[in-house]
Amino acid sequence: MNSIADIKTERLVLKSIQAGDYEKLFSLWHDKELIKFTYHQYMATLEDAKEKVLRIIKHYNSFALGAGPFLVYHNDEFVGYCGMDHQSEIPKEFEIWYIIAREQQG
Repeated sequence: MNSIADIKTERLVLKSIQAGDYEKLFSLWHDKELIKFTYHQYMATLEDAKEKVLRIIKHYNSFALGAGPFLVYHNDEFVGYCGMDHQSEIPKEFEIWYIIAREQQG
């Protein structure tokens, strides 16, 4: 993936998704209740998640969508996944989305 620099705020760090991140993402995608209201599909196996991560990276590279997706960390702990996608028929209109791990929700 065309990696961009980590985005750091006072409380969070956003890191570009990498091929080896599939286990972290599987922990989100394997939670049926967590993804119920997202456009992500339930992942039954780690291999499914690994394949999806590779498809995501290929998609973002081929369309030069330089802003994501990102893994979100707080105090070096994985807390979620976020990004933006073109979800509209309107050019240059993007949707920002996120999934926060259940144990990190307030």
